[in-house]
Order: sequence, then structure tokens, then C-alpha cells
Amino acid sequence: TDSGISSEKLIKEEPIDDAPAYPQMKREDKSVAKLIDRVRLAEKDREATQAQLHFVIDKYTAEMTKNRVVEKKATDAMEENERLRRELKDAQKQLENSRESKDGHDRNSKMVLKSNMELACQVANLRQTKAGLEEDIRTMTKCAQSFEQKLVEERAKTAESEARANHYAKEFSAYRQKMEEEVFLLKKVIETVDREKIEAQAEVAESRMTQAKLKTDHDELRKINGFLATTASGQIYEQLSKAHKHIETLEKRVRPFDPRLESAQPKKRKTG
Repeated sequence: TDSGISSEKLIKEEPIDDAPAYPQMKREDKSVAKLIDRVRLAEKDREATQAQLHFVIDKYTAEMTKNRVVEKKATDAMEENERLRRELKDAQKQLENSRESKDGHDRNSKMVLKSNMELACQVANLRQTKAGLEEDIRTMTKCAQSFEQKLVEERAKTAESEARANHYAKEFSAYRQKMEEEVFLLKKVIETVDREKIEAQAEVAESRMTQAKLKTDHDELRKINGFLATTASGQIYEQLSKAHKHIETLEKRVRPFDPRLESAQPKKRKTG
């Protein structure tokens, strides 16, 4: 187009950086492809209109050339008519001179009559030719006016096609800029997600290490409990625990009958 930005140049520009295949991006790529197809169709219409315009101009030029030839023929015919009129006047003068002379009066009269008849035939032919040429000129003038009108219409269509192509090019440029901005924002989001993913992976690794440590401590405690159970002190601790449980059971049975045990009840220890 005349604006200096062609759709082919826009299409051949470097593609946008690769981004994840999100459904929204696929739909927007389809919209961009449809817009590019619309720009290409507008350019094809403009080329076809220009070709038709050139054809009309060539035909109009040929018709104008024919008109010039016809006008030249008409001019030549008018000049021939004037020449024949001058010859007729000369013949009339000769006829008048011949009438003054007695010698050869009859011969001159016949020659003049013959000349007059020939001139009359030539004048009639010239008038008929002139009428035909004038009719051809009128026809050619109408044809030229029709071609001029068609030329104006084709120029208007060409201007409209170029304006539409420019509009599509501007719309595509704005849409492309918008897509680039959205891709930039998506890249920022992806970077944030990747960073959060790395942090989450670090937290998971740390929790796994903590879990492994807790498991190790639990295994150590199980070993210690097993060791205590095999020693004498461990057996005594186990017997004391059983005695405490038996006392608590007896207190629960006696408490409904002796309210004093409610205040004298020892507090339970909080266990981990």
C-alpha cells in the first residue's frame, strides 16, 4: 500500500518468541491468521482493480486514437469540400466567361453542366460522409464519456481498496503489539510460577529431610524403650505405670460415693 507498510512485510517479520501452548494463545493465533487472510484478500482485490483500471485506460486511449483519426478524416473531407466549392466557383466563372464568348458556347455549356453534375455528386457524397463522421464522433464521444465515468468509478474503488488495506494493516499492527504485550506478561507469570515451583521444591526437600530426621529420632527412641524394657529399672518403671493406672481405675469407681476424692485427685501429667 501507499502507507509504506505492506502486509507481506508484516507477515515476513520475525515471529514472536515461543510461549506455552495455552488455549487462549491458540485462539488468538487463529484470529491473527484470519486477519492476515483478510489483508491478503484486500491486496488481491486492489491488484485486480488496478489491472482492470489499466485495461480501461488502454481501451480509452485506443478509442481516443480512433477519434483523432476520424476527426482528421472529417477535417480532410471539409478541406476537400472547400476545394470543390472553389473549383465550382471557378467553373461558374469559366461558365460566365464562356457565355460571353460565342465560340464554343455549346461545348462549354456541356462541360459546365457535366462539371456541375460531378460536383453535385461529390458534394452529396461529402455531405453523406460528413454526416457519418459526425455520427461516429458523437458515438465516440459518448463512449469516451462512459469510459471516463468508469475510470472515475474504478479509481474510487481502488482508493477504497487501498484505504481498507491500510486499515487492516494498522489493525494488524495494533493487534500484534497487543499480543506481544500479553506474551511479555505471560512470560513474567511463567517466571513467577517457576520461581515459586523452585521454592516449593526446596521446602519439600527440607520437609523430607526433617521427616527423615524425625524417623531417625523415633527409631532411637524405640531402641531406648526396648533397652529400658530389658533392664531392671525399666521393669520397675513399667510396674509403677501399671500401679498408677490401677489406682486411677479404683478412684474412678469410688469417686461417685466419696466427693472428697474429687479435690484430692492428683493432676494428670501431660505427655508428649
